Amino acid sequence: GALRTERRPSAPGLENHHRSTNHFWGMEDLIFLDLKKPSKADLQKGLWAFISISYSREQADSHMPAIGEVHSLRESSRQISLKALSDANADDSVGLLARYARLLTSMGSRFGTAVDEALRRTEAQLAFTWNDALRPEAKCTLSQLGFERACAMFNLAAALSYRATIQNTADADGLRAACQDFQHAAGCLDAAVGSAAGTRWATYKGLTLDVRPAAFEGFRALMLAQAQRCFFERASRDAMKGAVVAKLAAQVGLFYKEAAGALKALRDACEREGPGGDAVEGPAKKKKANPYFQDPKANMTRDERERYQAETADKVAPPLLLSLIAQAEAQATLFESWAQFHAASEHEDAYEYGSQVARLRRASELVGEAAAKAAGVPGGEACALAMNTAANSIREAEAVAEKHNATVYIERVPPFSSLPTIEPKAIVRPTLPSELAPPAPPPPEEDDDGRDSALDSGFDPFASLVPLTVLEDASVYYASRDDVLRQLGDEVESLDSTAEAELFAMGLPHALAACDDDAKLPAALSEAVARVHGSGGAAALGEMLANVKQKTKDLDSLAMSIDAVLEV
Repeated sequence: GALRTERRPSAPGLENHHRSTNHFWGMEDLIFLDLKKPSKADLQKGLWAFISISYSREQADSHMPAIGEVHSLRESSRQISLKALSDANADDSVGLLARYARLLTSMGSRFGTAVDEALRRTEAQLAFTWNDALRPEAKCTLSQLGFERACAMFNLAAALSYRATIQNTADADGLRAACQDFQHAAGCLDAAVGSAAGTRWATYKGLTLDVRPAAFEGFRALMLAQAQRCFFERASRDAMKGAVVAKLAAQVGLFYKEAAGALKALRDACEREGPGGDAVEGPAKKKKANPYFQDPKANMTRDERERYQAETADKVAPPLLLSLIAQAEAQATLFESWAQFHAASEHEDAYEYGSQVARLRRASELVGEAAAKAAGVPGGEACALAMNTAANSIREAEAVAEKHNATVYIERVPPFSSLPTIEPKAIVRPTLPSELAPPAPPPPEEDDDGRDSALDSGFDPFASLVPLTVLEDASVYYASRDDVLRQLGDEVESLDSTAEAELFAMGLPHALAACDDDAKLPAALSEAVARVHGSGGAAALGEMLANVKQKTKDLDSLAMSIDAVLEV
């Protein structure tokens, strides 16, 4: 099974990235992120000015209580960042930081970048200053609301990772809660990446290390590694099949490897671009080349260049970053070792004792490499202790298997390269915590102070303001509607003119007016019409015409009779 240690005191000196009281089942080397520390910011002035400009002064005045509470919420979350997290305040800290992050997310959806643009270069321009979690003496000041949201999401992820490390992982419920918190921390870091994607502030030269894309990727992979590790621990304790546990362990190692790779890229960026931390508004500017400076990497091979960059970066990269890289690399190698260790049990169950020994030999080699990587790492004492304990367990298992094979089974030990590769199996993924889900609108009640309790319940205090994107879309709709109506009016007017011309050419409607009952006819024509009507009108005239036709037939018959008489 996996390494299982009794509860024991941890090594000292693990402040800032390890929980020194989580000594359950060999998981005392779990890592949490440090909080970023923000400076004060006057949100009241800036938000009031923005609403006045984008909506109206009346709207700004009516939202002043909500604006004041937003400012207070930010200040409360700032106070959390200035104090150390503890077992007593972890849950409250997560809740408060989540409320502020949710509010910033809602404001971003409602206002977009309009807050930044409307207040740019004005007295009400917002200024958000945050210190670097990896290098606390460095800080960056930007005026973008998206930057504030990314930093708030980072702090929420840090608080969640801290809460995960204080769970009692000896208990199934505690292990499940730790796994969930680590996945939620990864989800918050994903959301922070979304806040930075395609934004202007993400390209600023003075951006601190902890909010650069490589940092988000590295921390996200680190949180997923520790979440997957919880599944690995549970499977090991429940004595699941060795093949299953091996796949889980292989994925833990892969996550740690991804974390180490991203953080090493961040370390290398220190050599190329500097560690950042200057409050510079604007994109990075290219420096003019010095014609008298010879680049030492110019004539190096690729391997020499990479080694030189790593050595140079170590001189400027924060010690905490270097410690995290070393620990992630050591953990990646350790869990490769655990994967081979558990895969060996499958060979034992299948009576393949030679293959079992080959797996355990490789596991012993890997755990030795892991222990060497963790040795002497500042702040990595708990990690080194876990490596050494794991090495003892794995080497003991190897020695037993070697002895049994040599004295009882006497099977040939195949080359390790001939054994099947272990396929990693990921069980975890980044998820957002439930605290970030928008709550249902609160009832229109007031608290004891007479203020609306919407913000206290987590509901968006600016819900009555139509999102600016909707206003823009509505403006486009109204403009398009007016154009269509104008075109239809022009077409109706043109068709009306054409119809009048056609009627005029036909003498209409003047010809129809002559047939009206009250129309005036010439006297002679009126007398003739009267005589016709007096003699029976059109009906009598029709009857006379019919009689003429009959008389014609009679005359034709009489003529024929006369012709017959004459012939005789």
